[in-house]
Amino acid sequence: MSLKFTALEVGSGDAFLLEDENRKILFDSGGSKNKIVALLRKKGITKIDLAICSHNDVDHANGFIGLLESVDYDIDEIWLPGTWATILKYVRDIYVRKRIVKFK
Repeated sequence: MSLKFTALEVGSGDAFLLEDENRKILFDSGGSKNKIVALLRKKGITKIDLAICSHNDVDHANGFIGLLESVDYDIDEIWLPGTWATILKYVRDIYVRKRIVKFK
């Protein structure tokens, strides 16, 4: 089994991708809503098994908004900071009802 860890060049902030033959895990997403989407698209990644947001600073979390808004990605599981609990209803109402994001 081959395991690959990549620091993604997202400009401001941090984003890391851990992947093997079967799974893709994204840790943080950088400060740009569009940069992470473009990088993953360029790598041919359309499915993320686990997306983890370490904390709510813009330079770690803003890219997750772009991922949620994009119809290009299937995200099986998302771990968000507790401070996001207040917006989960918004995420469910906007993204799930439009079938952009599936919550299991």
